[in-house]
Amino acid sequence: MNSSSIVLKFGTGVLATPGGCAIDHKQIRRIAAEIAAIMKQGLSCIMVSSGAIAAGVHTLGLDARPADQAGKQACAAVGQPALMEAYAKYFSRHDITAAQLLLTHEDIYTEQRRHNAQATLKRLLASPHVL
Repeated sequence: MNSSSIVLKFGTGVLATPGGCAIDHKQIRRIAAEIAAIMKQGLSCIMVSSGAIAAGVHTLGLDARPADQAGKQACAAVGQPALMEAYAKYFSRHDITAAQLLLTHEDIYTEQRRHNAQATLKRLLASPHVL
């Protein structure tokens, strides 16, 4: 990252409808427009996002968020693609490609894997049309 990169973190409380049982498309559309405006100023952005469980609750047709770990992970498993689809849809309206970089603790704490993740992130940030 360089000094003109900013990191934006959006939690489920911002991205989901009240109760956390679906993603709020109106909110994601607004966020995409605001981030696009920032990027047009020449700043690189990294977005850290929650919301996969909420998207999965809706996708699976559940009435409420599961309380158990397996239920949450199942929701996240089906919700993550739905969340990325929403990001792709709304960012593409601003000629921005949404990218996803999934990291584990090993990607941070293992030197070679950390180097690989850093190189990937640098490559993504080098493009003015990728978030």
